[in-house]
Amino acid sequence: VIPVVEKVLAGYNGTIFAYGNTGAGKTFTMEGTEIAPGMIPLAVKFLFEKITAKRGTSISISYLEIYKEKVYDLLTMSGTLSDLPIREDTE
Repeated sequence: VIPVVEKVLAGYNGTIFAYGNTGAGKTFTMEGTEIAPGMIPLAVKFLFEKITAKRGTSISISYLEIYKEKVYDLLTMSGTLSDLPIREDTE
């Protein structure tokens, strides 16, 4: 994950994608626990350590879940999951 975060700091978009069967450990790998943090908390911690010295830095983070062909924003402020639209580009 660190190389992706470093590229984000260089101005690129970054994506961490967890794919696998139900029960394979994707959520644990991404979220972890308080004792053993997963990729998301570790990446965010690293990111904020790097940008602390840079004033005026702006970041935007999404945490999406695709389940049964529906897309959910897991960081929604409303506390309720809503199915996000899927857009297709015909080009």
